[in-house]
Order: sequence, then structure tokens, then C-alpha cells
Amino acid sequence: MLRKQLLTILAAVAVLLPFSVSDAAEKEIFESGDHCVAYKAGKKMFFSMNVEVIGKNCSADAALEWSANSKSAVIKVVIPVDKFDSKSIGPRDEHVAEILGGKGLTPMIFTSASIDRETFEALAKDGKTDIQGTLKIDGKDKDVTFSVWVTGSGNGKVVQASLSTSFTTLNVVVPPAGPGGMMANPDDALELHAHLLLERISGIEALNMQTATGNAR
Repeated sequence: MLRKQLLTILAAVAVLLPFSVSDAAEKEIFESGDHCVAYKAGKKMFFSMNVEVIGKNCSADAALEWSANSKSAVIKVVIPVDKFDSKSIGPRDEHVAEILGGKGLTPMIFTSASIDRETFEALAKDGKTDIQGTLKIDGKDKDVTFSVWVTGSGNGKVVQASLSTSFTTLNVVVPPAGPGGMMANPDDALELHAHLLLERISGIEALNMQTATGNAR
């Protein structure tokens, strides 16, 4: 009887592992050319097995919304919660969508504080800065600060951002799976990442035009 139970558990592990491990050995979340955001989280399976989960979302919409005098702007990133892909063959991505967006699958929205043009210009020239703002999850705002930097050159410039936080800090509840969390018990730590192509950020052309006009004077 005990042997049969053990074989059943091992079979379950064999089935679950292919979609529970999002290539934990891979250090890079994004590939060249990605215009995406992602989350990285961990969980413990069967009380002892540590598993890293990465969910990538390439349907985010990023924009610079300029003030009337074009001297400052806010960064707005709208993230559809039902577009995260963790390479799961199970219902994980559907559960993540409801956890982050509720029954109505409300999009996540990051809105930065107002940023002056000089800061944007410095950042676009391979700079680095911290950007404060609010992250709306399931209709509720939380204050956050992302580290933001720019890499690449020419039309290949990429805006990258990262935030190390926790589900508790963001008031996000991730329920365990199985009796007592035996199947999967999520860690509280959470990382949020972005890899956005500069040329695909709406409103960036206004910064480029103004910079070019200023240089020509």
C-alpha cells in the first residue's frame, strides 16, 4: 500500500515538473527584441522542492503622457493580466490573471510621478534612475519605486526596469495549492521586470523631436 502511494506521488511530480519549472537555470528573463514585462516568483513544492516561476507578458502598452507645455510627462504602462505566459500546461496563468485582476480581470497599471524633460533626456542617453509611481492591482493603488536604465543604441535602445518587492507589500494574496500547501506553497518574495523597446513607447517621438529642435538651435 505504501509503495503504491509513493509511486502515485512520484508520478504526480513527474507530470507537474515540466510546467512548474520555468527554466530555473536560465538567468535571462527576456530575449533581444522583446517588448515585454514579467514577474519572477518562487514556491515550494511537496514541502521541500524550491521552484522558480517566471511569467512573461508581451502585450503591455507603454506611453509617455506629456503635460500641456511638454516640459514633463508621466510614464503609463497598462498590463493585461490575462496575457502572462509562464509556459504552464496547467491552469496557473488563469489563476494568476484572477489573482492580479480579480474576477473582472482588471488590467494592472503603472503610473509614474511627473518626470521633467531633462531627466528623460539623460535617461535616454544610457542613463539610470529610480522612478516612483503607483501600481494599480485589482483596482487598488500601491506606491512603488522601479530602478530604470537604458541599454542599446539607435533604434535598438531598450528601457529596462526592475522592482524587488513582496506579495504582502502589494496586498496580493496567492493561495497555496493542495492540503496544507503540499502541492505548492508560494514564497512571499516577488520581482517585477520590464524590457521595453524605446521606439515602441508611445509619446517618445515628442521627446526626440524636441531634443532635435533644441540641438539645432
